[in-house]
Amino acid sequence: MDQHGRSALEFCVSSESVQLTEEPRHISGSRLDLIVTDAPAIVSPSKDVNDYKKKTFAWHSASDEDVDDPDPVPSTSKDDAHGSSIASSGNGTKGNIKSSSAKKSKATKKRSFALNSSPEEDLDDPEHVPSTSKDHDIHETSTATSGGIAIDSDESGTAPDKIVEDPNTPPRKKAKDCNIKIYSQRWRDSWMSEPQFSGWLAKSNRSTSSKDLAFCSICNLDITCGKSEIARHAASQKHKRFSLEISKTKSMSTFVSSAEPIQRSARRIELMVCAFLSEHHLAISLCKPFMDLLHAVFLGDIPLKKVKLGKQRASNIIRQVFGKVFARDLYEVLRQCLFSVIIDETTDRSSTKQLCIIVQYFMDGKLQTSFFYLIEVYDSSAAGLFNVLKESFTSKDIPLENIAGCCSDTTNVMMGARHSVASLLKSVLPKVVIVKCACHMVHLAASYACLKLPRYIEDLCRNIFSHFNLSSKRQYALNEFQKFVEIQPHKILAPGQTRWLSLQACVKRLLEQWDALILYFRELAFSDPTQVNDMIVDALGNEVTVAYLEFLDYNLGKFNQFNTLFQSKSPNFFSVKSETCKLIRSLCSDFMNVRYVKTADISLLNPSHPTFSSACISDENIYIGLSATHTIDKLKESGNMTNEKLAVFYKNCRSFLVEAVSQIQTRFSLEDSVYKVVSCLNPCAAVSLDPPSLGFLFDEIPQLSKFADKKMEILSGESIIWTRNYLLN
Repeated sequence: MDQHGRSALEFCVSSESVQLTEEPRHISGSRLDLIVTDAPAIVSPSKDVNDYKKKTFAWHSASDEDVDDPDPVPSTSKDDAHGSSIASSGNGTKGNIKSSSAKKSKATKKRSFALNSSPEEDLDDPEHVPSTSKDHDIHETSTATSGGIAIDSDESGTAPDKIVEDPNTPPRKKAKDCNIKIYSQRWRDSWMSEPQFSGWLAKSNRSTSSKDLAFCSICNLDITCGKSEIARHAASQKHKRFSLEISKTKSMSTFVSSAEPIQRSARRIELMVCAFLSEHHLAISLCKPFMDLLHAVFLGDIPLKKVKLGKQRASNIIRQVFGKVFARDLYEVLRQCLFSVIIDETTDRSSTKQLCIIVQYFMDGKLQTSFFYLIEVYDSSAAGLFNVLKESFTSKDIPLENIAGCCSDTTNVMMGARHSVASLLKSVLPKVVIVKCACHMVHLAASYACLKLPRYIEDLCRNIFSHFNLSSKRQYALNEFQKFVEIQPHKILAPGQTRWLSLQACVKRLLEQWDALILYFRELAFSDPTQVNDMIVDALGNEVTVAYLEFLDYNLGKFNQFNTLFQSKSPNFFSVKSETCKLIRSLCSDFMNVRYVKTADISLLNPSHPTFSSACISDENIYIGLSATHTIDKLKESGNMTNEKLAVFYKNCRSFLVEAVSQIQTRFSLEDSVYKVVSCLNPCAAVSLDPPSLGFLFDEIPQLSKFADKKMEILSGESIIWTRNYLLN
């Protein structure tokens, strides 16, 4: 307070103008910061003090050393509550202004703001002074008086003509232009090579020509371009936490580059084991114990230690790797070549109908047979199966025109003459070759022929097998009789329903174990007399039963030989007609004139032909096989075989042979042109140039024209022949 009772702040307000000639100086180790607002240089005295405080200037100390001032003057004005005290001593006295940093409040900080440049820049720049109004000059002065500033004033309280400056005050800074452009740090590539920034610091893609940004790849964040800002970000908790998480994550290089040879060897072992199981039709559940065995045998093999192959993984490799790769390669081959289709519809144990598709094609000089598709079907009619067959090829971009032939069993749904899968396929592809399964037709012919023999022969085979099938006690008892008669202790076989010509194997086993079976069932008839056991004993006691079994063994062998020939992997379709004719002539030779059979056309060897019966021989001269003939001769000599029984026996044998020939002639259409087409595929015919022209082949199968051998010469229009030089070379 001055002598008039006015505070220093009121004194400043009452003055018409205030001129500051110098900025604050460092006094006793403290710095007095002058914080200037946008208030005008000339302030009206009528302004309220509180409003003026918001728009004028305030002083505060930047050091806590002023708090220890020995002569502080308490403030008497509310306006000095923000930490400033101004003392006036009248005329010639100096007022002390002291700032206490301990009493600064947030409100004072909000009401004051710094100049455009930072305090550090102001102190270092000798040219810097705060910006003032254009019409008025503001000068700052400070006097070192007890750590404060003394302002001279007269007794009237008016502003002095001159503010006295302490001679010890250092020279003041020169004013800087407040409109100077703020410095913007540019990006430096050298930062990326520094250890604390390497590995995660880079220049941001969002940088512009006027402003650069840094980018943290760990936090995925843009940072203000500046080394201090980047260092501050590197020390943040977020960056440290992300860096720790990334350091625990393994790099992909540890899986690919360094361990690549070992991992590749381990994968190769897995593939080879799965391929071995698939190729040899072994259970997939064997892979786990098999791998345990390999680990125990090859202890030091590093790649083998990396192999973890179980049932589920092996199944996935077979289905997802082998299956998809092989299927992709097969589809690509079928798009480029002709192929044949083998189809069959079946019902599994869960009563689910499925259609299996197999394809055959010629590649690399060999006939290839590959599994194509297995699909569940809901409509097992001819139209439903044909639609599934068609969709299975078109969905994989395989043209139906590449189908050269189709083969299946002889069911009406598959091979019926009017409405079947074959007839529907023929309507789409008129030149497709339809072939019935030769093995299936021969099996059916033999089955129908066996019906001409006494029924108890086949029942005997089934009943004996059923008696021993599920009883170990009965098998042990039979084994005792087998040892007694000194024969091999073989099990009894049963004729299978789905096995072609399995009846012959069953007949052979019964003939082999005949003596032991007679002894066993005779003893069983006394200990356990049942209807089935009595039927078996009666059949075994019949003298003609052995002759029937031997006759079946002899003739079923012919059917099995034919069947085995066409179950081979080598392509033998060209010999179907010749082998069928051979089988017919062999059967006819047993009950017809041999000379007639050898010379007659195969079409005449048909029971439905009028001249067929005239070529037959008498019943006594029918050839029933060497073993059966020997058995009949023994029965005749012993007197156990009457003429009536003998006549019935020969009659049944003739009926068997006639029915077999009739079934073969009916099922095999030997006059079909397809047999002529495939006859040229016989190597013997090719070497002998028979036939000389293959024109008929391309007429029957037009699809062959675009796959014909370029070395063949085209002569006489569409007639294509093989030249002798081509065959020799």
